[in-house]
Amino acid sequence: MVNALNRILLCVGVVLLSLCSPVLAQDSAGTPLALTAAQETVVENAFKAGNQALGRKQYARAVIEYKKLLAVLPEETSTLWNCGMASFFDGDYATSVQCWKRLRTIFARKPGDDPSFTVAKVSAKLIQTYQAMGDKPGRDKERAALVKLRSGKTDAALTKQSSFCCDQFIVDGKSVFAYDYFALTGKLGIRYDFIVTKPDGTQDYHIALECNPTTNSIGRELGDINANERLFSIDGFYDSGRKHRTFAFLKASAPKLPTDPTAANPAPPYETVKEIIVMVIQGKIESTSGSASAKP
Repeated sequence: MVNALNRILLCVGVVLLSLCSPVLAQDSAGTPLALTAAQETVVENAFKAGNQALGRKQYARAVIEYKKLLAVLPEETSTLWNCGMASFFDGDYATSVQCWKRLRTIFARKPGDDPSFTVAKVSAKLIQTYQAMGDKPGRDKERAALVKLRSGKTDAALTKQSSFCCDQFIVDGKSVFAYDYFALTGKLGIRYDFIVTKPDGTQDYHIALECNPTTNSIGRELGDINANERLFSIDGFYDSGRKHRTFAFLKASAPKLPTDPTAANPAPPYETVKEIIVMVIQGKIESTSGSASAKP
């Protein structure tokens, strides 16, 4: 449960520390900047008002205040991040993209003081934003860049990372966080994992798109799939993993199943998978099979 909560917090991504930390006026090299008294007043007031609005989920108001601060300190990274998140939640995706791109440029030039916020993390936020915008080309371009960055092994944390949060959305009042795996992962061959949360923000259950090697072997022997196809299943895991249900099967063409985590990962289109996941959460699709165990 702790790991699941950490993944959710990373996906939400608001810089909580910045809500109580003072803004330091610095240039891109970290050199302190001399602000006029009027500028200091603008920064202090905008910082306080923006964070208060963010805490109250008044996202449009928070964006207005953060923009006032950024007009004075355009490279204040925690404010850029919070402005990116506030505008995302407000549906102002154009502003969100601007914030993420500016942050990525800054972090590429000079890594942030907080190792939690890197070029890779900003790229993941861009992927989420393009997904929310319905900009599939933009999303896919950013994902390809993230895969390339991971293959370069210049970011140790990213190299060890098996997945990233690619989407967040709401279904019937429930927040859902989708994770994109760089390669088919674990014994079940997970490709996508959708975490459905409780009202308190903790995980309720999760639904995964899997490519189980055993299932594929059986399917190939029975003639359900040929040598150039892979069989994926959509499986829900409930009650801390004690209960399992299978809802659907999907096929995807894949002449060669990649073992390299950075390789192109065969799978049904994300849009198709998400559509089924949404219907499962809404209770519109019943399970075809299931199981239960005493331990998760």
